[in-house]
Amino acid sequence: MTVTTLIALSCLACGGDGGTKAANATDANGAVDAVAAADTAKPGQPPKTLYEPPKTYEVSTTLPPEITYKDVLGLKRTVKVAIYRPKGAPIPTPIVLLSHGGSKGKTDALKALPEWATTIASAGYIAVAIAHPVRNDESYEKLCDHLKVYEAIQCALKINWERPHDVSRVLDWLKEQTATEPYKSALDLEQVAIIGHSAGAGGAMMLAGAPRNYLCAQLFGMNQGSVVACKPGDEVSKADSRIKAVVAMSPQGPGADGFIDTSYDAVTLPVLMGTGASDGVAGEPESRLQVFDRLPPTDKQSHHFKIYLDDPAAAHTLFQGNIEACTKLADKARCTEMRSWLFSSVLAFIDHELRGTEAARAWLINGGPSGVGAPTVDWNRK
Repeated sequence: MTVTTLIALSCLACGGDGGTKAANATDANGAVDAVAAADTAKPGQPPKTLYEPPKTYEVSTTLPPEITYKDVLGLKRTVKVAIYRPKGAPIPTPIVLLSHGGSKGKTDALKALPEWATTIASAGYIAVAIAHPVRNDESYEKLCDHLKVYEAIQCALKINWERPHDVSRVLDWLKEQTATEPYKSALDLEQVAIIGHSAGAGGAMMLAGAPRNYLCAQLFGMNQGSVVACKPGDEVSKADSRIKAVVAMSPQGPGADGFIDTSYDAVTLPVLMGTGASDGVAGEPESRLQVFDRLPPTDKQSHHFKIYLDDPAAAHTLFQGNIEACTKLADKARCTEMRSWLFSSVLAFIDHELRGTEAARAWLINGGPSGVGAPTVDWNRK
């Protein structure tokens, strides 16, 4: 099944009133230089405009056949994906994988981070949205037994175990597609990034190198430490060298879902993480921020970045690209504006890491979106 639709980026440089875009400088080919924009801030100050990709594309969406593999129990697991492809983009085209949140899982890939998928694909990337299905109760209990989750705690794995394994299988499947049309020569499997939200961010961080202790994994706030301590050495690693950059929206901090204080020491990839003032229950945004604090330094060309929206309307689902919950706390224009800060920051990060776009790097290291949303945007790099 193929659906073709015209996608436009969501008001990346609009003001809070949803007004017209700020003027942008362009080169002879019409490419936008976000750093040299006419109203860029003075040297040493953050840019006043949001980053925009050099070109945008019409996007076609395809639902390929189901992807299957044998899980750790030897059971057949079926995963669906939706492929958002930019029509006319240069090939081979870099790939961005999308891993959604929610412990209940999904079976419809078109409902897996669709706002992110269309935004990323219209910027010239092949976006692959993954629907992570949940296990039935019987196989879930068998998984908990197989992993030897401590009996003293409630097994709370849900599909946290599956997510990184699903992603790796999808990468295998994409490799298989390069042998035939319509993807022969079209997929640049040397340039792959992943965007994960919530539970999907946890899987993305594992793929970036952060190990996880499934034996003592509990949800945030359940305070597993008072029940049974997480023992160093029980962590499981799922690093995947095929992924070059990670976007972790609403990631789990230490002490949540099996991540411990030392988990982030092993991250070897550049990470952009995002959270906000209403991203979860009390104390949870602060826990998520600890992810950035614990990330080790990167090389001189790449950096880790953090975007924190210090706004009471910055709800959990805003970071999955959906403004519905946000609009219950603020007007639609404000929510759309905050989402545009997220979209712009991620596009710049991916353009730099996968394409080496110098304008994107300059925008990121010179303050990113902080110039358009101050004081509600907290932007950091290291």
